[in-house]
Parts: sequence; structure tokens; C-alpha cells
Amino acid sequence: MSVLNFHSAKIFFLSVAVIILLLSGCSAIDASRQDQTLKTVIRGYNKLLVEVNKTRDVNPLKEIAAKPVIEKLSLWMAAWEDGNVYLDAELKNIDFDNLEIEGKSAIVITSENWSYIYRDLDTQEIAEPRQSISYKMQYKLEKRENNWLIEEMNILQES
Repeated sequence: MSVLNFHSAKIFFLSVAVIILLLSGCSAIDASRQDQTLKTVIRGYNKLLVEVNKTRDVNPLKEIAAKPVIEKLSLWMAAWEDGNVYLDAELKNIDFDNLEIEGKSAIVITSENWSYIYRDLDTQEIAEPRQSISYKMQYKLEKRENNWLIEEMNILQES
């Protein structure tokens, strides 16, 4: 009977080990999905940023950016409009340097290379020559229901 108990205990511990491995694998897959989702949100924001600057309609950003982020962008656009220009930008490259998720909060650090010109609002002609600039950005996101929303952005470095 002790041999049977040893055998049963061995099977039990082996089963527990397999379950733990499966669960840890699921956690790794879930974390990878979360990372990809955050990257998609940041890429989507930057793509919309280019369009919003051209159209000056911030409504498309409401799905992925919180009100303070949109208000900040609106202030920049209003300042450019006062100069009768708008920003015509192109994201050349984005690298994701760090992603940290803690519960329903996340911080994403990126390195971004942008090229931009200012165009005259009336004529669409180039008002200022093309410039290239690199940023190290920090995005703070919060998960609301099932969607990640950009709550805050900070320029960590500009060159």
C-alpha cells in the first residue's frame, strides 16, 4: 500500500508541476499580448497625431487618449493656427525601449524619429523648411474596461 501511496503522490506532484508550467506559460502569453496591445495603441496615437495636425479635428483621438492629452494637443494646434500654419509631420521610426505593466497602469518608453514641416493654412505651401527631430518619450496609460488609454505623455529627451 505504501508503494501505491508513493505512486499516487508522484502523479499528484507531477500534475501540479504541469499545471504550474501551463499557467506560467499563459501568463507569459498574456503579457506578450498586453505588450503588443500597448505598442498598437502608441503606434495608433502617432498615426492619428499626423492626421489630426492636418485636419485639426481631435475627435479621432478620443478612443485612445484622455482629455488632458487631447487638450494639450489642441493648445499646440491653436498656437500654430495663430501663426497661420499647421504641422505636417511624418514618423520615420519608433522603437519601444521599455514597457512596464502594473495592474491597470502602464508606462511605455519610446525612441521616436520625426520629420516635419510647417505649411501655410491657406496656400498649403511650405512655411518653414523640413526639420528632423528625435524624441525619447514616456507614455503613461491606464486600462479602462478592456482598452488602454494614454493618460499622459512626457518628452524625456529631445535632439
